[in-house]
Amino acid sequence: MSVFVLGLCSLAHSASADAFLDYQKFARTFYNLEETDFERITCNIKSELLSESVTSLRRGLASKRDGLRLVEDISNFSVTVDREGELKFKQPRAEVKISVDSRKANQDTEALKAEAELINKSLTQQIEASSQAVSNVVGELFGPRRGKVEVLSFSSNGKETKFSLKFENGGLSSRFSNNTKLSTSALPDGSITTTSRYNLENNKLLLSEIDGLVERDSKKTYTVIRVEYKQVGSIKFPTKILQRVSLDKDSKEEKQADVWLENCRVE
Repeated sequence: MSVFVLGLCSLAHSASADAFLDYQKFARTFYNLEETDFERITCNIKSELLSESVTSLRRGLASKRDGLRLVEDISNFSVTVDREGELKFKQPRAEVKISVDSRKANQDTEALKAEAELINKSLTQQIEASSQAVSNVVGELFGPRRGKVEVLSFSSNGKETKFSLKFENGGLSSRFSNNTKLSTSALPDGSITTTSRYNLENNKLLLSEIDGLVERDSKKTYTVIRVEYKQVGSIKFPTKILQRVSLDKDSKEEKQADVWLENCRVE
């Protein structure tokens, strides 16, 4: 379960008989793809970070001729979402290999291997981060299900709703009011705090923004996510996930990690 999937998917039974039902009723106020008519949605994924890295590597390796070559096909990066909320990713290929010519030229293959491993690790992280961003946002569009997560507590006074959930890999506590949800969860080496904001559209709450703070070993990482939607057939679906990542909340030095979902097809 993603750290930014803030309790709106895969919910389960509670310590009290009515907790799940209460939470299920609460979850119906949010936009839910399960209430729409589709079997599967497939979209191509375009990752800005990955695209820029591949372009930079292609130019850099071509000019350096240092014994490394780029093997890539990022055009097939895609995701398929079914009505059960399961996501299946088709991973792109992007890796650096040692060229045959470098071995014939008796170049330092160990140094080349170390450089290739470092580059490939970065490429893999970018692919995983892009996939996770899609999972985080799309996961918000599916309602509660029994059997995967335990609802530890649920209460609402009409102005504020509070709930605590237990997942297989951890827990989550949230407060919701004024179309805003504040959630906290623990990590083995730190914590995560997220603030999610929703817009009311057609009497349903639709995720629009997530501000996240991850604290690990006294280090802080700030993430700001903005979500834009388009109509895909009869379904409103996220097509732009605009992300900014920084190590300082007020820093101008931030990493842009936008992800687009393109050419979406509904089945």
